Amino acid sequence: MSRALNMSRFDLTISPRTYETDAWGHINNNSICAWFEVARTTYIKDVLSDGKIDAPNSWVLATMSVDFLRETFYGSDVEVSLTRAEVGNTSLTLECAMHQNEQQTVRCSAVLVYIDRETKQSRRIPDAMRALVQIT
Repeated sequence: MSRALNMSRFDLTISPRTYETDAWGHINNNSICAWFEVARTTYIKDVLSDGKIDAPNSWVLATMSVDFLRETFYGSDVEVSLTRAEVGNTSLTLECAMHQNEQQTVRCSAVLVYIDRETKQSRRIPDAMRALVQIT
């Protein structure tokens, strides 16, 4: 897995493994969801942590949607790009596109809620973290 960051996107390259396929030779739906999780958690760790905030462990997944647009196969790398981040009061919405052989195969969206780990209650996203959101 490799990654790149710029002001408009956050990208990862994933090389599918044989155990991620199903009986039809497609990448299994669960693997696609796991790849999106890798992109989300890497973005939070690498971009939204400022050294003072324990960002990766302060988020819970509230909802996720996945649209399978084309088949994704073993044998070719998949480019996973976070294409949009929208910060709310207590939530962060992330959108993702996956491409294989220059064709979009998957579109995903997730809403994460920032929580207080002790009380398990949602809390306002700190201004310092809000300022770090870079995907538009």
